Amino acid sequence: NAHTSLLVFVCLRKVLQNCQISGFICYFYVRKRNESMYQTVGINTKMNIKVTDIINKKTYDKVVELLVEYNLSKTQELKNEINKPIEIIARDNNGEIIGGLYGRSIWGTLEIKTFVIKPENRNNGIGRKLILEAEKEAKTRNCRYMSLDTFSFQAPEFYEKLGFIKIGTETDFPKGFEKYYYRKEIQKT
Repeated sequence: NAHTSLLVFVCLRKVLQNCQISGFICYFYVRKRNESMYQTVGINTKMNIKVTDIINKKTYDKVVELLVEYNLSKTQELKNEINKPIEIIARDNNGEIIGGLYGRSIWGTLEIKTFVIKPENRNNGIGRKLILEAEKEAKTRNCRYMSLDTFSFQAPEFYEKLGFIKIGTETDFPKGFEKYYYRKEIQKT
């Protein structure tokens, strides 16, 4: 509004004896140009906030649902992209898992979220094969990019040899190390 010169958001919170937040009462104060009085716009929201290290699946699923609904409202032009999970598993001759890759394709990017090879099976080309399988699947899903993050103590050089380009660095995470963000453009064949 062109007449609004000041917007202040005020929240008053009530704290219980055990320091849990039991509720918020929120108001917007709007001061319009040439007016000496504030107007209160009614928002009166009470809520409970709980912090825990135990994830409740039903609650988690609801939070994810809320995020998905919001994301879909902002990405309608991408609704025809192939958005689904990916699992690639390597097993030895005894059927034991020796490595794996988990991620998802979303909005034209295949995002690698978890990737590992057992230490005794590293440097045998297994990791490279899994990444190449992921890239092949990314092409099938019409992805334009692959992305991942890794720590400086993991294997950043491995990803760079496979054509990933470092696009970001988070310093001192974890303390004394760095977290790297990588992206690779998918070449259409």
